[in-house]
Amino acid sequence: MRKLVLGMLLLALAATPVLAQSDSDTVLVTAAVTGVINFDIAAGAVDFQAVDAACVSALNGKTCAAGDGFATWEYDNATTWTLDIAPRRAAQIETGASSVSGGSLVLGDLDVRIEAATVGGVGTGTSQGWVDIAASGNDVYTGMANVGAGTNHRATGDLDFQLIVEDTDAVGVTTFTVQLTASTV
Repeated sequence: MRKLVLGMLLLALAATPVLAQSDSDTVLVTAAVTGVINFDIAAGAVDFQAVDAACVSALNGKTCAAGDGFATWEYDNATTWTLDIAPRRAAQIETGASSVSGGSLVLGDLDVRIEAATVGGVGTGTSQGWVDIAASGNDVYTGMANVGAGTNHRATGDLDFQLIVEDTDAVGVTTFTVQLTASTV
């Protein structure tokens, strides 16, 4: 009898379907979009070359307007700049911690201007006109909207420089280190 019960039990177990089993778990995936900003000025150096207070030096692509004891030299389109930002945001450009060395010219003698900026070929933002190069920040260009990365969203523009030379300035070479900073707003 034991063999019969055991046999029937084995047959019953063999005939019983095995239920499928499963288990699951989760994984949490996070990503912090930090953003990228790349500001590039094409020319690492801009040279006014020979300048004077009477506008008699060679112009070499620059314009000069003589005043009473001084001259204002302008170097339009001295270089270009490019700004790529990801993700797309509004941006501005301002002067930073600039300095001057050698010669007799001072920081206030040099100004910078961005006449117009484009994003993907479309004009954007507001020029602040001629801005003094100072040891602290001054807005140069503001209100650039939807600046991104790549050809269709990159911001570009020209940098112009203006230099005041007075008839009391000593002969010599002055070097300005101009820091421009692009930032998102």
